[in-house]
Amino acid sequence: MLRRDIAAVVFSCDEGDLSRFLVETGPCVALHEGGRPLASPLTQHGGETPELTAALHVALTGGRPKNSLLLLDQVGGGRLSQLSGAFVEAMAASSEESLRLADEDEARGEDSLPSFMEHQRRVSEAWLRAGRWPREVVGLQNRLVRLGTARTALAEGQRVLVWHGPPAPQFVVTSGRGPYPPTP
Repeated sequence: MLRRDIAAVVFSCDEGDLSRFLVETGPCVALHEGGRPLASPLTQHGGETPELTAALHVALTGGRPKNSLLLLDQVGGGRLSQLSGAFVEAMAASSEESLRLADEDEARGEDSLPSFMEHQRRVSEAWLRAGRWPREVVGLQNRLVRLGTARTALAEGQRVLVWHGPPAPQFVVTSGRGPYPPTP
């Protein structure tokens, strides 16, 4: 079973933004009531342990996962790590390949982007093989947005970080009166 007690958030930010969250609760939790979190709770990837995150490095490079995540801090159930330079470069290169294939598909008028989709599928399958994912996980394409995060961070000279810890609620139900008039 996919663990429900842990989530991973891959992100990049300016150094000053690192003070906008607590390692214990993560970048998807605002520091104070009504504040904005550093990262959207929708960017969390449930059930992803540090070992599963590091398995993407293996999938992209064929190398070993050792030293792909460099622990920066650990408080309570939260753990903040920096992705190694080699890991970030491999992710960025895969993102560039995805963009190139999408551009080629579009140039051929193939709106379904078959080359792009095939590349994403291959990366997903390699990551599934490299990690000890539960059987219920059949694809990881939705987690590959982090490849673009790495490409952008590399271009902007930022570090790529990953936080692992207890998931933050993704949706909050509120009640009250909005700006709309009541309906009869």
